[in-house]
Amino acid sequence: MNLLPFQHKISFLSGRSGYQNTLSNTDESGRSLIEMLGTIAIITMLTVGGMTGMGYAMQSWRANSAANDIEQVVLGVQDLYSWQKDYSGLSMAKICQNEVLSRDCADSSNTGYWDNPFSEGKMYVEETDSGENFKITLTNVPAVPCRILVDHSWDFIASVTVSTGSCPEGRDARVDLYFTPY
Repeated sequence: MNLLPFQHKISFLSGRSGYQNTLSNTDESGRSLIEMLGTIAIITMLTVGGMTGMGYAMQSWRANSAANDIEQVVLGVQDLYSWQKDYSGLSMAKICQNEVLSRDCADSSNTGYWDNPFSEGKMYVEETDSGENFKITLTNVPAVPCRILVDHSWDFIASVTVSTGSCPEGRDARVDLYFTPY
């Protein structure tokens, strides 16, 4: 049986002879340069987004850690002075010796301050209004944690002030929190 007429029909229907061989013998493998650049751009955007999100999460964590330290100090100072009507005689030496905060004071004499969660920042307590109240001061607070601390819903704080009036964009913020006796 002669199959030659059928082979001519297949060639005619496919549009050209050897069409199937052309398709199966292509040597295209891998990605083009544009596809690789697109992939690299997507990976870069995801990395930058992840690092930015991680930065905000760390700032929020530091602000929450500072808020927890503040609450612990307030309760400790109020407990330490619960036997008198005011905070006269309040000093960091007395606070550090009575271990008001769960960690030791940062200086070697155990009389000056605690490190706060922010880079090279300090937290210390002092009496105000001739012993009527006391305040906790945090130094070197960045802008985002400063806003978080100022906007925090404090139940026992009389007022919160920032040294420049609002949370600055630099690292020179000083947040003062004033407390009243209970």
